[in-house]
Parts: sequence; structure tokens; C-alpha cells
Amino acid sequence: MAIALLGSAQTAAPLLMIANWCLGIWGNDLLRWNLRMRGYTEAHVVAARDADGRFVRLLTARPDLADLFIPTCCCGTGKA
Repeated sequence: MAIALLGSAQTAAPLLMIANWCLGIWGNDLLRWNLRMRGYTEAHVVAARDADGRFVRLLTARPDLADLFIPTCCCGTGKA
């Protein structure tokens, strides 16, 4: 419906290409803005090859989280 309002195909194609180009350039910024409007904050970006690597890098960046995820007791001691 929106394409029909733009007029002929000669004007619709360049406008759609410009819209796609703008979304490609500013898409990530729009996503961050949308999340910020919902109340989320960007604290850390953690990237690694697998989930275990990401978890290790997260705990390296935020050692205060180690108490939440790593148990304090030893479960694998062999005692029943």
C-alpha cells in the first residue's frame, strides 16, 4: 500500500533503496535507542567463540558476578 502511494516504479525503487541504505547504516543505533527507551542499559559487550569463552570473559570483566554463578562448596569431592 505504501509503495502504491509513492507513485510510479521509477520513484518507488530509488526511495526504497535509500530507505534500505539508511536502515543498514543506522539499524544498530535504532535498536540501541529502542532498548534504551524500554529501560535497558548497555553495561558490557562480551564476545568469544563459544558460550564458555563468553562466560569466562564476563566473569573477568565483572568479578562481582562470580559469587552468583560459581558455587562456594565443592560438589565433586567424592564424599557421599
